[in-house]
Amino acid sequence: MDSCKVKRWMYLAVIVSATVLGCWASAPTMAENGHGRELRREKYPEAPARDPGVRAGKRFLAPPILGGASSIGNGRHLFVKVGCAVCHTPTLKTADVTMAALSHKPVNLYSDLLLHNMGPGLADDILQGDARGDEFRTAPLWGLGQRIFFLHDGRTNDLLEAIQAHKSGGNAQFGPSEANAVIHNFDALDERQKQDVINFLRSL
Repeated sequence: MDSCKVKRWMYLAVIVSATVLGCWASAPTMAENGHGRELRREKYPEAPARDPGVRAGKRFLAPPILGGASSIGNGRHLFVKVGCAVCHTPTLKTADVTMAALSHKPVNLYSDLLLHNMGPGLADDILQGDARGDEFRTAPLWGLGQRIFFLHDGRTNDLLEAIQAHKSGGNAQFGPSEANAVIHNFDALDERQKQDVINFLRSL
């Protein structure tokens, strides 16, 4: 066989291989697994369904560990001192449940899970259950450091602005915010102390 024929056979082999591989990659084909069920093999196979065991395991993960820097520690102290912890209760305990691993466990939720009057500044005029238009359940601060937007409507990405929004005088429709005294205490801090509180919140 001369060299020209060899080259033609090589080119033909390359073309046939590329065609077969291309068809296999782009067109769905069918195969069977060991149980006789058909399996679809495609160019971009669907991601496998999440293992329910993985989801169940996440229930037992420990909460995020708070930072240990001096600024964060001081911010934690000031958070309690100015009164933020009255509503954003640092730790609650889980109820008595059948699963012992989840029963009577501390949860650093930073919420009392109660409704509070927040004044006309945050009011949205939405009635939900027994909650009036200016009442909101205390938002848990756990994971705050991973958030981009703050408050119930995501109106700001500035954490200091979100704190100040808790202060609101009353009007003809709604009474004053329950947090007014707390924000007054926060405003009395110097700039370094305020930054310590922000750093603490960002560590949650």
